[in-house]
Amino acid sequence: MLKLHDLEGRFVTIQTADTSPSKPHPDMVLRAMGETGAEPLRTVMIGDTSFDMEMARAAGVSPSACPGAITRLTFCMGRGPMR
Repeated sequence: MLKLHDLEGRFVTIQTADTSPSKPHPDMVLRAMGETGAEPLRTVMIGDTSFDMEMARAAGVSPSACPGAITRLTFCMGRGPMR
């Protein structure tokens, strides 16, 4: 996908469920912070699902919701970041 959209080399780290436990397990966020030297208090996890918000909280970082067309209804029904 990154190659298709000419995005290769634009990210310092890439985390996927292929190499980590699935969301909402915090491993992907923790690994990304470890690879970049980021501190939890200076890290924001941007996601579009409630699983992303749960993963951010579990990793001790700030969650930020950016719901898309598919997930907008879920957030509007009270399952989003402020529950």
